[in-house]
Amino acid sequence: MLESEWGYRCSRCGSYLTEDHFHKDKSKPPFYIAYTCKECRKNSDEHKPILYESDIQAGLQVLTRMGYDIEGDIHQQFIERIKTKYGKQIG
Repeated sequence: MLESEWGYRCSRCGSYLTEDHFHKDKSKPPFYIAYTCKECRKNSDEHKPILYESDIQAGLQVLTRMGYDIEGDIHQQFIERIKTKYGKQIG
């Protein structure tokens, strides 16, 4: 338990933490905080996008058609294109 402050229990990890370790959630009365702590929520697979192999292949195909070398760093190639086309340095 916590020594001097009021603590809330995370439903996922079972830790007792202070209110600042939880997201605010107006749909969860009476305390209006999320049931899980920020750390558990961040590490949850529930909020991560699911990418299927067909989606990945379609994305790589689009990048190839746009002229990107998919074996290289796409981000760096994009920065170079913006610099060449618009004369602006980004990133």
